[in-house]
Amino acid sequence: MKNALKLLWMYLTLLICGLVLITMILMLYTSVLNFVAGQEIALFNFSNFIESFFTAAIIILVLVVPFIVYYRIRHVGGAIQFIFFVVLTFITWFAFLPLTINLENVILENKQIAKSEKVLSSDYFRKTEGEIYYFLDDFNLDAPQEEVDTLVIDTDEEGEFEIQKIQPSQDFVLVKEAVPYNDILIKQTFNPTEVSTKVDLFSIVEQARVAWNKGFTFWLGFLSLGLIFACLYGFSNLFDWRLLNTCLIIFAAAAIYCVNTFYFYEPVKNAMDLFMQDKSFFVFLNKYVDNSLLCLINVVFSLIFTIIGIIRLCFRKKARGM
Repeated sequence: MKNALKLLWMYLTLLICGLVLITMILMLYTSVLNFVAGQEIALFNFSNFIESFFTAAIIILVLVVPFIVYYRIRHVGGAIQFIFFVVLTFITWFAFLPLTINLENVILENKQIAKSEKVLSSDYFRKTEGEIYYFLDDFNLDAPQEEVDTLVIDTDEEGEFEIQKIQPSQDFVLVKEAVPYNDILIKQTFNPTEVSTKVDLFSIVEQARVAWNKGFTFWLGFLSLGLIFACLYGFSNLFDWRLLNTCLIIFAAAAIYCVNTFYFYEPVKNAMDLFMQDKSFFVFLNKYVDNSLLCLINVVFSLIFTIIGIIRLCFRKKARGM
């Protein structure tokens, strides 16, 4: 009973500390993404806080289960601890996550979040691969009807310059090349080389939102991720050596997370969709869940992990009986 209560205490501690820490990190990250040269950086604003808070809440709720599995390695309990673990897992995935997404939806629907203006300030040289742009007035994406006088300089050896009138647009080269930053100058400062991110850290958050908003069966499909994380419980005392259990849990949790994010890397996603499009089984499943192949992979490996854990438990009991 004592270890079961410790598991509950660790669960609550992880939720609170993780929520605070991840929210702070995301707020800083979002502030850097939104920063524009020549403007004051806002480390805190309400819109940034709300967006970061709900994203952080979904992240920590998804990851808290493998964390408490890891905690259980050094605090092994009996049947009561397992019951606590099952209850906490159900509460996390069937109560806390839906409540978090619903609350986020309510706030968004009430339009309590004001979006900041998207402006590239004047009097700065911004360089692309072939040209340098110098805005004589602020480049305001929220006022596309107002053309901006811009000094455009070619970067080749015989480069010339001219004054152009440029209409603000999301398709403008400086805006497109700056993604995910607002200002290409900031991207060139923090990210000087183009890196293709194959493991999208926020794809699971978006999956959760989409699945819950589309309906119960789609949410069940997303719950396959929670199921496979929960089934890691059987690995927490698979070996007699705790270090091996620790390495196994860390490796398995990381592999699960990578598979469930790498799947949405565009070439992989396109290949999986092409594979499923002429398979009647997946065509049927796709009517009720998104990414049915990924759901199936999660469920199959959940069963494998569960069987391994049961076999290990039987052998352990048999050894004790002998």
